[in-house]
Amino acid sequence: GPFNGIVSDGTRLYAGSKAAAIASLFAFDGTLSQSWTPASYANAIDGTPVVLASNAGIVLSTNDKKVHTLSPTNGSEIGTPPVLTKLAYTPLLGSDSKVYLGTSTGNGVVEMTTAGTVEWTVNGGITGNTSVAPTMSCAGVLYTAAVDRVYAVITDAAGLANTPWPKYQRDTRNSGNADAATKWGVRTAPGTCVQ
Repeated sequence: GPFNGIVSDGTRLYAGSKAAAIASLFAFDGTLSQSWTPASYANAIDGTPVVLASNAGIVLSTNDKKVHTLSPTNGSEIGTPPVLTKLAYTPLLGSDSKVYLGTSTGNGVVEMTTAGTVEWTVNGGITGNTSVAPTMSCAGVLYTAAVDRVYAVITDAAGLANTPWPKYQRDTRNSGNADAATKWGVRTAPGTCVQ
């Protein structure tokens, strides 16, 4: 099926297909050879995956309301994927080591640990599906949109996580450039985050 997008961890490229019947996450090395047998799911991959720090894993969501963390070396599942009450879309990694997700109707934003424990959800005020991948300012304000409104949610983060690919299109400027020297909106050190 068609791909949602391609992300990089600096060593491999990852591409998730959004086929409705069998979706797959593919990994390619620098020669564009497949690094491992594609990880397959009975449900479509929603949005693009994101990459954890230090080659620790890839996080993606599928439309059976699960959030998966996969090994970047072989694509195997790390832990048991949590099942959310609402459909989740492209994840975002905050500098506080939390995963933030926009969701379908009712719970606009979810914060969870990388191990899959849901810490909080926004249960009111957001109506309709979050229609875009979330983004975050250096002050830790998470922005998402639903129907005809933009919502701002205050978090304990201070910008994006300093990982190879912490959100959709990599950075707050949506550059999609894995080679960019400046990591826009990424907390690279205490007191250092360039918007």
